[in-house]
Amino acid sequence: MGQPGSNRNRAAATPCRADKSLAGRVSLVTGSARGIGAHIVRRLAVCGADVAVHYRSSKLQAMDIAREIRQTGRRAEVFQADLNETSQARRLIQEVSETFGRLDHLIYSAGPFLVKPFGLLTDAEWDSILNSNLKSAWAAEIAAAPWLRRSGQGRIVNIAANSAYVRTHSIYGLAKAALIHLTEALAVELGPHVTVNCIAPGMVDGSAPDEVTEQTVLERTPLRRLVTAPEIAEMCALICGPAFASVTGRTIVMDGGRWIR
Repeated sequence: MGQPGSNRNRAAATPCRADKSLAGRVSLVTGSARGIGAHIVRRLAVCGADVAVHYRSSKLQAMDIAREIRQTGRRAEVFQADLNETSQARRLIQEVSETFGRLDHLIYSAGPFLVKPFGLLTDAEWDSILNSNLKSAWAAEIAAAPWLRRSGQGRIVNIAANSAYVRTHSIYGLAKAALIHLTEALAVELGPHVTVNCIAPGMVDGSAPDEVTEQTVLERTPLRRLVTAPEIAEMCALICGPAFASVTGRTIVMDGGRWIR
């Protein structure tokens, strides 16, 4: 086992080949102008999907990603919505579905991070974190359900976090725990035509605020490494593909085993 302290000790994550398993499909990834969402939308395009790139305020980054994807021969369109508002989440689904004429995959990746103690939270902070991480996920997924049913291979993938399993991450952990519950409930409601699954990453490589924090996390992680954004994107593509057609209502924790009890 490698020594903790650097993700350089991990084996390089190599995405699977571009097998075009998602050819002919349309994927919407929320929060895909940057971060994990950007990696996911690129990976789905590599697998053959046409994609909707969503942003709230990072318009230039979203346009750059769409331009990059178009150069590979896939269709990519850019859509704006503030997912603090459920009405905008519903509008986003309508605009994407009408623009492409279909919707096969909804990956809900948007969601701001905040771990301020509950006793110090303001009403505005409570509403913002729960709305963006949870309430708009519900609104978007219910709005998308008729399109996803029509697809015949409809997929919803929620990006949660292992913050859902601890009790020190305040409102963010609460929102992600509820998102996992929503995933399981919608898997029941939307079956058999739509699968609903969740990915719960641990700390992502490159996201640690300082070396001390990363060292502490690595020491408590059996694999002595952090998950990478490309690995999360790869898992998302697999869930959207035929290999996961019989899997629904599941949460896949990608944290190197840190939260094994």
